[in-house]
Amino acid sequence: MAKKVAAKKSNRKNKPAVKRVTKKGGRRNSYPRAEGNPFREGSSYGIAFDILSKHKEGLPRQKLIELLATATGKSTTKASFDVSVILSAKDSPTGPRHQSCREGFWIEREADHCRLRTA
Repeated sequence: MAKKVAAKKSNRKNKPAVKRVTKKGGRRNSYPRAEGNPFREGSSYGIAFDILSKHKEGLPRQKLIELLATATGKSTTKASFDVSVILSAKDSPTGPRHQSCREGFWIEREADHCRLRTA
């Protein structure tokens, strides 16, 4: 006959469940949605477009990366990849660009300074 073994007591205390926030739901875009923004609302590309549209005089690339990293909660390295996609739109509203970059806008660049232009 096998002996019955007593179950171990758990050291875990009864704590309330921690409310987890998903990445997309946890983003707080402090920039108003720009009219004519071709990207999905809440996406990193969309937020980058909103940041550029708010700054009519344009921004230096590094400042745009820092603002996007703060707004999305991403590292500056990952935010720089998103900014590169947005800045790939140059010369015209339908010119050559990264495959993830939508049409309908372009970026004027003077050295490191980027300015958003819409059709």
